[in-house]
Amino acid sequence: RLQAKAEAVRAAGSKQPAAPSSLFGSLTVQRVAAGSLSREAFLERYANKGKPVILTGLLEGCVKDGRLWDMGFVRSKVGHKTVALKRIVRGSPKWAQLEDACSTTFSNFITGIETKDRTLSQSYCHDWSIPMHCPEL
Repeated sequence: RLQAKAEAVRAAGSKQPAAPSSLFGSLTVQRVAAGSLSREAFLERYANKGKPVILTGLLEGCVKDGRLWDMGFVRSKVGHKTVALKRIVRGSPKWAQLEDACSTTFSNFITGIETKDRTLSQSYCHDWSIPMHCPEL
């Protein structure tokens, strides 16, 4: 069907390319509250059909006690926790070339990123389970 429309535009001898809306028509995308849609319903109604949808309310899970999950909030809740950081070592035989860098508190790690500390800002908090280590989040 799209090919036929494109051929019709070419056959008409149009010197200007056709606007996408004239080739494809306009598309109205439905807005759906994410909390009202099960995984199965999402797959059946949208994903499996290739039908676009705008899911609303997804950021509500990023708010706890009325605060967004910014670095200050995370630091206040789990800054005292110890994290084992990794760093990339080119040519390392370890998975993803990640080797142990150092251990520090989560608060120090965040500060290192914010201040661009040479060691901490180039380190990764890799495979650190939030449910296991930070159930308070």
